[in-house]
Amino acid sequence: MVLEFAITNFRSIKNRQVLDFRTSTSTQKKELPENVTNFPQKQYAGNFIKTGIVYGANAAGKSNFLKAFQALEELVVNSDKLKLDKPIPAYDPFLLDPTSRLQPTTFEIEFVAKDKKRYWYELSIEKFRVVKEELCVYPENRISARKAILFSRTVETPLFFGEFYQGKKDFTLNENQLLLSQAGLNAIPTLSEPYRFFSKFLSNAPAHSANFDERMLTYTENLLSNDLEHESFNKAINSLIRAADTGISRLFSQEIEGGQIKLPEEMGEKERQRIIDRFKRRIKTAHPVFENGLEVGEEIFDLSRESTGTMKLVGLATFVVEALRNGSVIIVDELDKNLHPLLTRMIIRLFQSAEFNSNNAQLIFSTHDISLIDKDLFRLDQIFIADKDMEGISSISRLSDFKGITKVKALQKWYTLGMFKGIPAINDYEIDILADQAIV
Repeated sequence: MVLEFAITNFRSIKNRQVLDFRTSTSTQKKELPENVTNFPQKQYAGNFIKTGIVYGANAAGKSNFLKAFQALEELVVNSDKLKLDKPIPAYDPFLLDPTSRLQPTTFEIEFVAKDKKRYWYELSIEKFRVVKEELCVYPENRISARKAILFSRTVETPLFFGEFYQGKKDFTLNENQLLLSQAGLNAIPTLSEPYRFFSKFLSNAPAHSANFDERMLTYTENLLSNDLEHESFNKAINSLIRAADTGISRLFSQEIEGGQIKLPEEMGEKERQRIIDRFKRRIKTAHPVFENGLEVGEEIFDLSRESTGTMKLVGLATFVVEALRNGSVIIVDELDKNLHPLLTRMIIRLFQSAEFNSNNAQLIFSTHDISLIDKDLFRLDQIFIADKDMEGISSISRLSDFKGITKVKALQKWYTLGMFKGIPAINDYEIDILADQAIV
């Protein structure tokens, strides 16, 4: 679970901005208690929200806050593959200021890994080198909630290991590689669980990525196989699809023989095999067939015949089911895209349910659906607003930061009126559609 995430100098985010997932002191404890964790106060220093929703106008920067999660995740998992003198992909500074475009990008994240320990990780990068990398842990046996350094490195100081670090200490790193990434290559007791948090338990779904959608459906195809290993997942995802009222009675995957896939004869063998491997399993949907009001059988369709919304739901369902079962964090840009508002609410309720989310899985997502600004669904400290000023600088706040709104009932109306910012300032006087047409 993510407890706090801070970003400095990344894309439209110039100044340090913090997404705090702690429950706010201004929000009453009794308000929607199922929406928050019940962590031991001493160990984790508070309770935390299970879902966070991010609003903002187009180009206000809400996607950039979520992309920062993805940039950090991919860097931790893949930096060991960066060759000497190659640029660091996650370095993407604010470019509308001559100074900031030369400054480091910094990520800071506090999280709980699967070993139930609380960690703090800070990373500052330039285009070709790591400026600072530090991983800390909050020891359970300490009276005060002070973090202890596991390792720390900067461009000015050598690699330092703290008293709680265990494992290999002799590393050969390029300037553009992370020490934490080495846990994916070597058995390092102290770093294994922090690394797994990024590699296995933090997942990102971009808003517009055909490659990601394809990967998710490929993954779903494999998980829907009939073997015993995936039986419980098969039942879970089918129950979710049926609950969504898609008209699908069951979902399964079917292996396709290579000879059934028609490919051009002139295609090379390597490319031919790649396509056969990709499409050797296909997701199938079963719909009931009725005659005179009675169910008499079923018709099998390929998933490609279903609506765009159904295909999105199938891929997303894999994300959701795995997160709830494993206690993972999922970041979804535009969760509501191609989904009916009631389906979006269904997914949110799963994460906020003590019954379905007993492992403290977490959902963080962006949306334009203002109907979700609902006090029966979200607490004020769960609703984030991204905004951008005249200089193109993005900032973020929570509704719980605004004073005097705890008793406001018409939050949707206040938002659309711009009381919390985060909406487009539409100027009709700038529209000049008929500029080049002659006046008759």
